[in-house]
Amino acid sequence: MYNTAFQTCCVDVISSPAEWPCCGTQSYNPKLAVCCQDVVHLKNGSSCCKDQAYYPIFETCCIDHLYPVNGGHCCGYEVYDPKKEICCKGVVLQNVGQSYKCCLNEAYDPVLETCCSGKLYEPGGQQCCGETAYNPLFQTCCNGTVGNPGGRSCCGSTPFSPLKQICCKDTILLPGEICISKSYYQHLII
Repeated sequence: MYNTAFQTCCVDVISSPAEWPCCGTQSYNPKLAVCCQDVVHLKNGSSCCKDQAYYPIFETCCIDHLYPVNGGHCCGYEVYDPKKEICCKGVVLQNVGQSYKCCLNEAYDPVLETCCSGKLYEPGGQQCCGETAYNPLFQTCCNGTVGNPGGRSCCGSTPFSPLKQICCKDTILLPGEICISKSYYQHLII
């Protein structure tokens, strides 16, 4: 038995004072210490990097590695500078501009290239249709297939003009045919 007004119980070990948090089997004052993996570190930092205490205003923790960098960015276990580097799939790539992006594990400039499903295409600013890049001004993407011309609607995987054609259950109707209930079509007899 212990008195909760004066004591704390940490994994069946009673200590004083009450209401302090537990660190393994002992309680600690969070204003004076930090608990890292059940070990109390007296004023050695205000956060934990795995089992080490550190000051985030002076250091950066990347998974379980400490770096003497304020406000660093992590790429796996490494710290990197986003002004000169980029992290792609856990690898730091150097000598890149701030506008660069990742295409799987490659860095690319989206002004010059387009990334679709991990493949790079020139020029930049295109859209993706499955694994292929296309320009929507000149082409249309229908169910992962690129077709000409652009700016059209899709009838299944075929581009069509809704102003001039009718799509009936993934089939473009010929002039004189009408679609009934969008499930089948019949030839209109005149």
